Amino acid sequence: MRALAIEAMGAVTAVGDNLPLSVASIYTNARHFRTLPAVGPDGRPIIGGPAAIGDDVRGIDRLRVLALMALQECLADRFSQPPLPAVICAPSLEPFGRDGRWLLQRLLDDADLAIDPDGSQVFTTGRGALPDALALVEQRLASGEWPACFLVGVDSLVAPSRLAREVAAGRVAGPGNAAGFIPGEAGAALVLSLRADAGSAAIIAGVGRCDGGVAFNTAAAVLAAAAEQALARAGVAASSLSAICHDGAGDWRQLEEMSVADARPPLSDAPQAQRLIPSISLGDVGAAAGVLSLAIAGLLLAKGVVQWPVLTMFSTDGASRAAAVLEPPAPPAPDPPRNDRLNDAQSGPDVD
Repeated sequence: MRALAIEAMGAVTAVGDNLPLSVASIYTNARHFRTLPAVGPDGRPIIGGPAAIGDDVRGIDRLRVLALMALQECLADRFSQPPLPAVICAPSLEPFGRDGRWLLQRLLDDADLAIDPDGSQVFTTGRGALPDALALVEQRLASGEWPACFLVGVDSLVAPSRLAREVAAGRVAGPGNAAGFIPGEAGAALVLSLRADAGSAAIIAGVGRCDGGVAFNTAAAVLAAAAEQALARAGVAASSLSAICHDGAGDWRQLEEMSVADARPPLSDAPQAQRLIPSISLGDVGAAAGVLSLAIAGLLLAKGVVQWPVLTMFSTDGASRAAAVLEPPAPPAPDPPRNDRLNDAQSGPDVD
């Protein structure tokens, strides 16, 4: 895989409508969670993290609004270009009676949004969408078919039709289920290109994926294998990582998986790396989690908060796991060396 440059980024989460607030949310823990209009199996209200887009936007329309807001922030006034194709990671839309074409068309219908319909695609495979989306982006950019593109992740686990299914499965946290996850929602967007130079925000240098199998008897082993692949493809040693960002759901199974994975190579070789788990403060944001993690890691690198590579690790709804290594943008090219004789002439005494 060729390195992908992150040119711009934006996100909408439970802590506001801009990415800096999303990053800050890592340190704010649960103060942004509130009671949702849903009741758990114990008869008590569900607690979750809705984005700040208003309660009047409901159901599947929340996905459209979250995606639009993330894209608009990603573009802002910093990035102007002709319309770009979009690759979108989304949940299964069958519970809403819709499909990916509906979501794409709703975004295309927004006259103010610079999306090129040619080649744009929606992956409605939930958490497992990100590796396939990145592979498609790399393929289209490397072929020269696209000069750049949007990568978007969007999901809402607070939408009633989604939330009811998770509550019925006993997966949502509450007084009767402390081991469950807290539902949330988010939209995140990146502009990606192959311009891996100092003008970029960050570089996706390597991606790894492990689908499990006989050789991997635990989810932690699958996660560690995906991380090992990503590090190898990026040519980065685990000991040089400054941070590791997990996009796990936040329930005890995910946290246990991460803890066990951290105790085995290559992650055990990075004890100095700060561990970031956005879901602890945002809740589980489903299919948006992977792109959001890339956006958070990219912003930390772009702002110089961390100055060494960051490993982002992605869970899925199945047995597979994925990971990506992000690096700071390439430093500016050094000035060409000056001619020594000229330097000597300029610095020596005036013989006249």
